[in-house]
Amino acid sequence: MTHKVLPPVKEGWNTFRIVQGVAIGKPSMIESETFVRSSQIVNTRIKASAEEER
Repeated sequence: MTHKVLPPVKEGWNTFRIVQGVAIGKPSMIESETFVRSSQIVNTRIKASAEEER
């Protein structure tokens, strides 16, 4: 497992994308969005997508 330090966040919406499963041929992406106000996370959204098996 690889751990990375997240960049500093700014006020407003911040987007983070995580790609996984490439090494085993089943790529997928998770997208996390956070809304920051006064240095606090006040809202979040999570989206995900994956390729269909052939």
